[in-house]
Amino acid sequence: MLMWLVPNLNSLKSDDQLTIAVPNYWKKVFGMVRPLLLNGRLKLCPIGEYSPQVRLMVINRAMLNQVPPQYAERIAQMQVPFANGAYIVIADRSLRLSTVPNPESPRQLAEQVADNKAPGDVVIVSRYGFQFAVRTGTMDEGIVDEVRSEYLDQLSGIDFHGTTVLDLGGHIGSFSIQVSALLKQPMQIIIVEPAPRNAELIRKNIGLNQLQSSIELKEMAVSSASGVGTLFISSDNTGGNKLNMVEHSSAETVEVPVTDFPTLLRGFSSEILDLLKIDVEGSEHAILFPHGRLLSQKVRVIVGEAGGSDRGDGLAFLRFLEQNGFTVSHKGNESQLIFLAVNKHLN
Repeated sequence: MLMWLVPNLNSLKSDDQLTIAVPNYWKKVFGMVRPLLLNGRLKLCPIGEYSPQVRLMVINRAMLNQVPPQYAERIAQMQVPFANGAYIVIADRSLRLSTVPNPESPRQLAEQVADNKAPGDVVIVSRYGFQFAVRTGTMDEGIVDEVRSEYLDQLSGIDFHGTTVLDLGGHIGSFSIQVSALLKQPMQIIIVEPAPRNAELIRKNIGLNQLQSSIELKEMAVSSASGVGTLFISSDNTGGNKLNMVEHSSAETVEVPVTDFPTLLRGFSSEILDLLKIDVEGSEHAILFPHGRLLSQKVRVIVGEAGGSDRGDGLAFLRFLEQNGFTVSHKGNESQLIFLAVNKHLN
């Protein structure tokens, strides 16, 4: 998407300042390249805040419900020059941008935005045969859908049926609750989630789906060693909190207990863990790199996300899994890979 956006911005002829609305997590990227765009005439506005000066919007599809409803009338009159599976670009028609054919309708997008509610209210939604308590105006509901398409569909493709699951980065229970439908009884699922507000919703969602006897929540983080860490709470992505790594969209921090991977494995009644799901915003290297042999001996299947961190990029993480006996498939690039890894020795 950036490969389309950057040359289009630089092709604009006006000397006026251009205000664009972007997700908070893009601020760091744009902050570095902004002097090179429009000769520094670019002004950024968070996607969740209304500004009448905004003439172009870059919207993560999972964050469409965060766009203030005040934008609805304007969006109906705008154009959609670019859209893919992850992002939608909405722009004033006066901006001369190249157009990539796409099926998005500004009027339909405007209708969706007009229905957006105040952020933070907890509502119950039905998805895939389950019920989820989600916060309005956040990425909660979108992440439930992403988990289905990115993780559950991959597991269905290998006809996965186990009894034990370790869910690292539990969000609101999005994955664990859905994967319970694939498991045999008696199943044992352990969710690890450090963010207090997410943990509160996990408890609620376990109850909504009557899974109290099968799912255990550990309200803590995971890293290379046990102790205490600082969790940076993302202001625009309820699944984007980071441990001991400064998050540029963070509005607050919280001290959280930290455990390690071997300690969590000892919490299972079975010697072999059927499924490890890991989506921990760059901490996957710190959590698993010290324990390659343990993974090879104890874990049948791993599904998750691997992205860049100070320990290496996503491709380095996948090479680590391959070196420890896993057959790995993936989609995406080194900054964000969705992967499935199957242990050749245990399957």
